[in-house]
Amino acid sequence: MSVKMTATAQPPSKAQAVHISAPSATASTPVPSAPIDPQAQLEADKRAVYRHPLFPLLTLLFEKCEQATQGSE
Repeated sequence: MSVKMTATAQPPSKAQAVHISAPSATASTPVPSAPIDPQAQLEADKRAVYRHPLFPLLTLLFEKCEQATQGSE
């Protein structure tokens, strides 16, 4: 199965200024008063990665790369 990706040129559009304000210190995530257990933080990070909507696509990409490199030795 071959997948071709093509790009088409888009005519230039009028640029509009976009102003993005920097987040204030009050909008940032609060720092916990007690240190978090590193193992608990690792598990929380893993769960966040696995729940990400693009994780299945990343898994498929890694599987295809692994299949492609196994035959090259």
